[in-house]
Amino acid sequence: MRTDLNYNVMNSLKMLETNRLTQLELHSFTEFCCNVSYSCVSKRKKKLSRLTSKYGTTLEDIATNALIPLFSKNESDEFYILKNAYKKWYPEIKTQHDAIDFLSKIIDHRVEQQITAFLKENDPCFAKIHSYILHLCKKESLVRKIYKGTIYIVKSSNKKLEGNFIDYYNFQMLPLRLFNENENMLCNILSYLKRETCFSQAIPLNHLINKLKGLWENEHETFCESAHIHSHLMINDLVNQGLKNALKKLETTYVNKGKLTKSEAEIFRLTLRDLAEDIKDGGIHPGLYEYLCAHMDNLNKDEYKEKYHNFLEYLYKVIKTSIAAQLQN
Repeated sequence: MRTDLNYNVMNSLKMLETNRLTQLELHSFTEFCCNVSYSCVSKRKKKLSRLTSKYGTTLEDIATNALIPLFSKNESDEFYILKNAYKKWYPEIKTQHDAIDFLSKIIDHRVEQQITAFLKENDPCFAKIHSYILHLCKKESLVRKIYKGTIYIVKSSNKKLEGNFIDYYNFQMLPLRLFNENENMLCNILSYLKRETCFSQAIPLNHLINKLKGLWENEHETFCESAHIHSHLMINDLVNQGLKNALKKLETTYVNKGKLTKSEAEIFRLTLRDLAEDIKDGGIHPGLYEYLCAHMDNLNKDEYKEKYHNFLEYLYKVIKTSIAAQLQN
């Protein structure tokens, strides 16, 4: 890691917490974070070699892009993501060593997310298999946890990740029968790791995606199509739950309190279902006004803004928030 050993990271974090970072201090802090990010990316240099050559990107590009969300500011001109992470970090950050460890873990996590996002954007098969695995995680009640920058699939979010984690070579050597396309694939792999190996019960997510992608490319021409179908099933489940939450809010917040009549509420139900169907197909196309107009004759924009816009916008937000919350679980 190319860093200034005399640089006081702890002092910068305290200044960030109280919004007292000067331009000079911000420059030093940003440079330090860039060096940490590049170090995190360099650890994955071998894994990224095909990615960088194929898509014309560099390790520096990945390292820089990984930091962008961490340095996003809110309306109060605060680096709110870093600030909140610092305030909530456990155990409490008290020393220079703690501060460096905190930033290393936060940035390493962001690097892993950036690589996954890049692959999903540029490799359609990777994206489909990634969605398929998330679908299986939900079906098998498994969770994803991060340890030293790597995302693992495990059985419980409460248990601390520790032990001897399987490396790339040994993961590729696992029996092919474990990777059959069925709803119990992940649990089968975890059981095998416990029963037949000396490795911890933790599946490295990207190793799994690469394994499945290799099987599709070499042996199973239908795998990506299968993964695509499963990803659609997962999306449908997420949106349907979001719609269910919005319809419930419609009743409790607007119908039961007399803010909408029964006939207006039925129009809202139809509108929300239309919105949900378009979300499944990739997103809504016209504005919310047009969706409501499809079920309410002679509704002009002024009346819509005055009587219905806030209600419909809130219920649409309920759907989106629900989907986002489910994806984080």
